[in-house]
Amino acid sequence: MTSRAEQLEERFVQLLNKRYPHGPAWTDPAFHCYCDLLPELQSWAAMSFFEQETSNGGLAQVFWNSCPNEKELLLLCERGYRMIGALKQVDAILAIRALFAKWNTEAVSYIRRAIDGDEKAFGEWCTKYYLNGEHHLDALFFLTKEESPYRIRCQWLEENAAKLESYIDG
Repeated sequence: MTSRAEQLEERFVQLLNKRYPHGPAWTDPAFHCYCDLLPELQSWAAMSFFEQETSNGGLAQVFWNSCPNEKELLLLCERGYRMIGALKQVDAILAIRALFAKWNTEAVSYIRRAIDGDEKAFGEWCTKYYLNGEHHLDALFFLTKEESPYRIRCQWLEENAAKLESYIDG
């Protein structure tokens, strides 16, 4: 049996798919970053993307798949984690923001190589990231069950379900 939070998340996904049938385009400079959504849903979409990308390929992949909108992504995540009370993740996002600023020029050069057809660019970028030891921040999104941002978000969703359901049913 699914929880009310899981049901709400499924409804969010359906809403996003209906409004944005081509999905998020974080790598598009003209991407709207869900600015027409309720701020809570805008942050939910950003946090979900961030956590999925982090679990799939770490922060190197988050940067790669959100550039040139990585700053907006992190701002939305910071707002969202602060909103739900996930303060360890807020601190991590602040550190990640500094890390991404440091990476910007070099990472963009790898991305340009990939756009130009260099099939090794992404792998080289990710290898460099892991060899530099900067992946320790990834772990702050995969904590114990009690501290995980997903559990904290589900609890927040349960507590704010009426407002969110009203918006979705709008």
